[in-house]
Amino acid sequence: MKIPDRIERAASRRVESARDRIQNAKEHIANGTSLRAETDLNRALERVKVVANVNAATAAKIVNYENPADLGLTGESLRKAEAIQGNTADYVGVAWLEAGRIASNAVARIIFRDGEPRGTGFLVSDQLLLTNNHVIEDKDRATGLIVEFRYEIRLGETAPAPIRFELDSSTFFVTEDRDDLDFTLIALGRQLTPGVNLTDFGCCPISSSSAKHSVGEPVTIVQHPDGYYKQVVLRENRIVHRGDNVLHYIADTEGGSSGSPVFNDAWQVVALHHWGSPHREQSADTNVNEGIRISAIVTELQTRSGRMNSSQQQLLQEAFNAPPLQDFGTRIVEIRHTGGPQAILPNLPVNILSNVTDSERTEERGRGGPASRIDPVYANRRGYNESFLENFLVPMPQLNATQSSKAARVRGIGSSDNPYELKYQHFSVVLNAERRMAFFSICNIDGSKRISVDRDSGKATSGPEATENWAIDPRVPEESQLNDAFYRRLRNALRGGDFFARGHLTRREDPNWGRAETAERANNDTFHHTNACPQVQTAFNGSQQAWQGIENYVLNAADDSNLRVTVITGPVFGEDDPTYDDEEFGTIALPRQFWKIVARVEDDKPLVIAILADQSEAMDLLFAARRDAREAIWDWPARLSKDYISTVTTIEELTGLDFGNLANYDVYAQETRENRLLVTSPETLFLRRFSVAGHGFGRYTSISEFLDRWERRKQTVDTAEESAVQKRTPPKPKKRERKIVEIEARVARVFADDLNGAKHQQFTIVPNKWISGTEAAKAEVEEARENGQEVRVAIRFGDSRGLADRVPGIRENVELKLKGEWISARDAFDVGGEDIPVLHFTHDPIGWICTSDDCFS
Repeated sequence: MKIPDRIERAASRRVESARDRIQNAKEHIANGTSLRAETDLNRALERVKVVANVNAATAAKIVNYENPADLGLTGESLRKAEAIQGNTADYVGVAWLEAGRIASNAVARIIFRDGEPRGTGFLVSDQLLLTNNHVIEDKDRATGLIVEFRYEIRLGETAPAPIRFELDSSTFFVTEDRDDLDFTLIALGRQLTPGVNLTDFGCCPISSSSAKHSVGEPVTIVQHPDGYYKQVVLRENRIVHRGDNVLHYIADTEGGSSGSPVFNDAWQVVALHHWGSPHREQSADTNVNEGIRISAIVTELQTRSGRMNSSQQQLLQEAFNAPPLQDFGTRIVEIRHTGGPQAILPNLPVNILSNVTDSERTEERGRGGPASRIDPVYANRRGYNESFLENFLVPMPQLNATQSSKAARVRGIGSSDNPYELKYQHFSVVLNAERRMAFFSICNIDGSKRISVDRDSGKATSGPEATENWAIDPRVPEESQLNDAFYRRLRNALRGGDFFARGHLTRREDPNWGRAETAERANNDTFHHTNACPQVQTAFNGSQQAWQGIENYVLNAADDSNLRVTVITGPVFGEDDPTYDDEEFGTIALPRQFWKIVARVEDDKPLVIAILADQSEAMDLLFAARRDAREAIWDWPARLSKDYISTVTTIEELTGLDFGNLANYDVYAQETRENRLLVTSPETLFLRRFSVAGHGFGRYTSISEFLDRWERRKQTVDTAEESAVQKRTPPKPKKRERKIVEIEARVARVFADDLNGAKHQQFTIVPNKWISGTEAAKAEVEEARENGQEVRVAIRFGDSRGLADRVPGIRENVELKLKGEWISARDAFDVGGEDIPVLHFTHDPIGWICTSDDCFS
């Protein structure tokens, strides 16, 4: 499409006014001194620190073009420092291409309904598409356009069938026609062609961060030039100028490229392309292109969000919180980039210098602790992933109003981010600034990808471990974090046969999985003071029989069984916690109790276990030793800490945190309502197992066997059976009353048919609406509806007691209307099944099921 004259004139004026700076940048790039193209010294220093993994002083010398080999650099740091100075040909890891493939999936062609091309756009969430205002200028224009994904040529010169969607401006539409913003953000609507789902294309996240580039760096553009198949502009594209709202770069673009994403080498979107004239590499006069800075677009959207309705604000929030592209690591494979002399493609993300003070850093250089390798570019961290477990959403615990007022607010994040979440590699922390300890730390563990990382060197290894060093997190006030000096004073003041140590909340080993460099970053991240609490060392933190024994068992079980596990850990801030008066921090209350919640999925079944640990006896002895001026107590009891099987509900009551619906999946909720069960060994926690969904049910090998048992048991009333056992007299037969329900529901999961015994078609539903039925079952159905609890459905077929054949068209998210017998979760569990409600109609002709097409009974 032709770019509007007003935009072409305005962009040309901006390029003309920056002519001298653009020419200066081009000369530095051509001379192999691209670092000097960036006129903002602070930005240049930050980029060098990231790329070369050096501290600020060394970065300054590299920016001043001192020889990196003379600065004591070796290995990757030396190679990258030379590369960013422009003194060598660059290399890029093959994973960079893989990440580019992922990013390009979200780029689409925008066409008229007759197929004529209009421009390019890209997903910024699973519902919203970003393009230029001059591509989609208003809602009327949107009604005549279609978005087309997968319009591309693949290996073997094959072109997959494009996937097309309508636009839905009624759901979300924001546009700005200013020539230095020129964007439209719009929702996608109905899918016009079958195939993959919209969510399968992923998205290109956007953020307000202004530190994603520097002048002189290369960029990559994914586009549909002139409406043609998707193309990637890779050759010698460089940023040559930065304005308030725009970036100027040299690139090969054509009409139809408007609305394309402009990426840095970490595949982060830095600009929305909107103007440029084509050039060829052999041309002596290469033209400059202009894109709108993504940070400027995000700032404008944040300004407008207050005028949106709640559903639109939610959609915008989801775009701001969209997950980043998967971490593609820093492994280097020698692939030469041939776009021109001294072309620079730094491999991101990388590990760089520590956040600790100069004196701490000097000490750590000699000791080699992991704090010296903490990567301070925290944008590299995705933090905790609530969708980590398959088909089981485990949300981050929510603070109440009082806790929110005490929580440390995180600096330098977007307005749409959780203001209290400190994101690290594979885990997150929310800090109580008043107590200077975390409310909780929440971590994803992937046993199938776990890597051992040395505690001392911070490198992936299977060797021994040694020294610890910890760092302050600069994103929250330093005074809200306990530090090294505090723990030294606490250790010396309260000791007597044992002492207080700094204990990890998210264990050092737990987030160490994925690629080696990712695991190393995760390992180092656990050494933030925000992730620590004072714990009695021998009797509690270091005891293989107590807290550490449970932690080890959780990790080893995940490792041995290749399980994914989510672990939430934190202290109980009790009113009777003993206090220690510190010379720097004043009065610090030391937690008596700690809790841990472990969530996993086994055999398609979500399982949650809660543990409560108490170190009160050990603490009391330490305080007594200090009070009585005793140097040591050597006659420690064999077991001073007590670990109890608890419940999610109990942990919520003790902490004030809200764990969402986790209590619905609490394995030990029934047993611990009245009794606190002592953990005698970690293995006892994980004995509760469930059958494979779709084949068995609880201790039964088939759903048919369970239902037969249910029928036999319920021929008489339970109380009559119990009375008969006591009196040793036969009970009086009494026909049980069935709980019959009629409901509307959505299919959640579909399982294989159970063919062991009577044939049963099986799936789970989530109730949407109670219609009618036995009043005693109504509350249970409503509870399942409110909590999103799944209900097992079993439909007998293939004999005279069931349907003639299976019900067709049963698949996920299909809406149904059903009538049948309701078996509560408690009743199902009592008979030896699973603790999930069951809806069935097999023995009596009381039930039916209706799809949108037909009814079956």
